[in-house]
Amino acid sequence: MTYELAPAELEHFTSRGYLEPFDVLNNEELQRIRPTFEKILSNDLKSPIYDRTTHRDWHLHYKNLLTIVYRAQVIDRLKSLLGENLLVWRSSIFHKAPGDGRTPPSPTAPRSASSCCFRSGYS
Repeated sequence: MTYELAPAELEHFTSRGYLEPFDVLNNEELQRIRPTFEKILSNDLKSPIYDRTTHRDWHLHYKNLLTIVYRAQVIDRLKSLLGENLLVWRSSIFHKAPGDGRTPPSPTAPRSASSCCFRSGYS
């Protein structure tokens, strides 16, 4: 199965700067990866890369996070926008806890084509 962007999706990205949400992990896969996110989001874990607490670049330490980016659902869409030569340069976890009063990154905010925002279905 291919996940290349349709002409209407490309036009949407060009005019609005973002893609509509799409599924990458099913519920079973999400449950397997959840402990990794919970460790990172606990704020008790220092990054082995930066030697401080951060929500950035954990894909370099936890390979189960890196494999998310390699999925066809992500790669095919990015290839549609950027071409064949892709590199994972940075990752970040945008955590929105239930009831915390903060708003998540707006899907209408300008982003570069290389920005990906993964939203999970769990809280």
